[in-house]
Amino acid sequence: MDGALIRKTAAARGREADTYQLILPEQQPVRSRPRHRVHAVRPAFRELGLPAAFVYESLEQAREALRVPEIIGATGIGRSTVHEALETLASWGLARWTVEGWVLGTASLKTCAELLGVIETVMQQQGLYTRQRRIWHAWLENRQPPGRIVLPDETYPYWLFEPPADTGPPCDLDIAWAWPVPR
Repeated sequence: MDGALIRKTAAARGREADTYQLILPEQQPVRSRPRHRVHAVRPAFRELGLPAAFVYESLEQAREALRVPEIIGATGIGRSTVHEALETLASWGLARWTVEGWVLGTASLKTCAELLGVIETVMQQQGLYTRQRRIWHAWLENRQPPGRIVLPDETYPYWLFEPPADTGPPCDLDIAWAWPVPR
């Protein structure tokens, strides 16, 4: 599997899922700038969009004001998309233009997320995942015959046991996607 970007390092056992490792190509050039922390997508950017998230993060990590060509280089996003993202960020007070270039605005990401109503969506999604995980763990525990203990170095053939024919919906909340659907 030459050129694979992921590799399975451990198979699922009981309640534990498969484990994978991300493989970065060695021939890829290393950037000269120092490594920085990469954030998960913050709630506000579920509504503002990923380009705005990338532009915000580039402004956040910059030590000085950035001009559009520098933002394009830092994010790898096209010029028109960077302009749209900057306009969006500026409209929410998350970025502002100075004589030197673009800098972070004074508005709070948390306040922005609250105004956009995404905090509730994130909480609902976390609740959904918790309920689904509870249902999955209960199903897994019911697949193991009574009195049978699966040892750490032993694989148990869960695939031999079929789930119940019709258990109904897994939960009462119907969210199909991790990202909100645009209105």
